[in-house]
Amino acid sequence: MSVDDIDFSDADAVFDLLWRTVTKKVDYGSPGSDPTTFPDGPIDWNEVRQILNKVSDESIQKTISEMARKDNNITAFSKPTYTILHAICARQPPSDVIDTVLHYNTTIITETDDYQMIPLHWACNSRSSLRVVQSLLHADETEHKTTTTTKGSTYGYTPLHDACYYNAPMEVIRYLMENGPANQINEFENYLGETAWDYLSEERKQSLFSNVKESNPTAYDSGGVNDSDSKGSDHLGYELYAKALVNHVLTVQKQGDEPICVGLYAPWGAGKSFLWNLIQQEFKTKNTEKIDEREEKKE
Repeated sequence: MSVDDIDFSDADAVFDLLWRTVTKKVDYGSPGSDPTTFPDGPIDWNEVRQILNKVSDESIQKTISEMARKDNNITAFSKPTYTILHAICARQPPSDVIDTVLHYNTTIITETDDYQMIPLHWACNSRSSLRVVQSLLHADETEHKTTTTTKGSTYGYTPLHDACYYNAPMEVIRYLMENGPANQINEFENYLGETAWDYLSEERKQSLFSNVKESNPTAYDSGGVNDSDSKGSDHLGYELYAKALVNHVLTVQKQGDEPICVGLYAPWGAGKSFLWNLIQQEFKTKNTEKIDEREEKKE
């Protein structure tokens, strides 16, 4: 059955055609390395657009957006049951297709599948573009973006976990970090106790670090970072690295008595003193938390 053969006032028929057009087999490949591929050929997004644009009745649009079905063509994941927006996000969609579906119904951005994953999870899994992620985060201004960016799946994976795990574009990772709570990259743990930071390659970690200077040019001047500001504002976003380092050291400490040595190497004026101060503060914070936990247990 094609676009010309169906009754667009029949929500079931439209959904069935849309589903069959969108859910071609997709393989995410090896996390962090191989690109997303479509073994049976690419999706005809023009046909998807045609179907979506032919539905003019708002009640039909809403009904279609809320219908769910099991997707048997996700080759790198357990077969989920989810909405058409989930299915589209799972296949590197063009941003205008996302915008059209969201025009049908903006509330579906927080709809979960049977693994408690929202469409944003699937967009990050499939290495979708920054524009797609932006559409999903800004679809409904009444929704709280922080809640969306930190939504954990059944196994505790946030969209940022998935973006790092599946090697999403770096601009997507940075955008999720900017639009979520501070330090979410190294504070939200999945069921394995792993953070999004743990899934980044060393090269990508370095890329994030290098981006600090690019995204904060006013924080750098010819004289570098003054030591007098070592207890002031974190202009360079170094708290992220202080927390990550402290968490790593404490994790190694838990695993045994193996010694660990850390070196800070950077040109003069890059903020070594400031970062060292943040590291010390973070260790004090962690120690205070442990003392509080012990006091609570005594009570």
